[in-house]
Amino acid sequence: MKLLPYKRFSKSSSALRHYFPWRHFRVVDPAKTPVGRELVMNWGSTKEYPRAVCSWLNHPLKVKIAANKLLALTKMKEMGVSIPDFTTDVNVAKEWIQEEYIVLARFKLNGHSGQGIKVCKTLEELPGNAPLYVRYYRKKSEFRVHVFQGRVIDYVEKKAREGSTTMSNFNKYIRSYDNGWVFCRDNIEDIAKVKDEAVKAVASLGLDFGAVDVIWTKKDKAIILEVNTAPAIEGTTVERYANAVRSLIGR
Repeated sequence: MKLLPYKRFSKSSSALRHYFPWRHFRVVDPAKTPVGRELVMNWGSTKEYPRAVCSWLNHPLKVKIAANKLLALTKMKEMGVSIPDFTTDVNVAKEWIQEEYIVLARFKLNGHSGQGIKVCKTLEELPGNAPLYVRYYRKKSEFRVHVFQGRVIDYVEKKAREGSTTMSNFNKYIRSYDNGWVFCRDNIEDIAKVKDEAVKAVASLGLDFGAVDVIWTKKDKAIILEVNTAPAIEGTTVERYANAVRSLIGR
């Protein structure tokens, strides 16, 4: 088995690789093709290998769709996954604001950690040139569900970091580490609908694994925000990915 990271020194993929002997899980050099006649675990790379003769865990073409917010939402909608309302038409976004909804204008379709998002509560705040507008949903909680080949292998909740609510950059709408949020696994509610929808989202994109951001709304509905194909992982989560890989390759 080989590992293909989206960048050579990806911390998360490196942490995962350290659970295996080098000869069993060595890194593929993206500059060299074909990849080889074996199983390749693709950690977020969208680079295509037309001459590669191998089996994939997350084919690059599938990752390419998942990494693009507009393409991913469109695909998940087609497959019946529960997602937020979205549009590329600013006039539709204006109607949402007039109906007193908050709109997230996304300027980076391939951004992560909340990059390129503007929170819009009024028509004056709404830009007319964003490539994607997503309606904001009020939520009770937000989870990250790690799915590997149709099975949930880890389940954590995004919670405000201690003392972060007094920080000047704290953002209750965009829940990223830089905005004061961290993943927690203790004292969280186990919601079957959240896990089920996450599994469905990964399958809808044709992926073998992914870290799914899911909100649990005030109306008790699970809504998928995105599926991460190169998630930041550490500690227990790395170990659970390693165990899933071991079960797959028998090592």
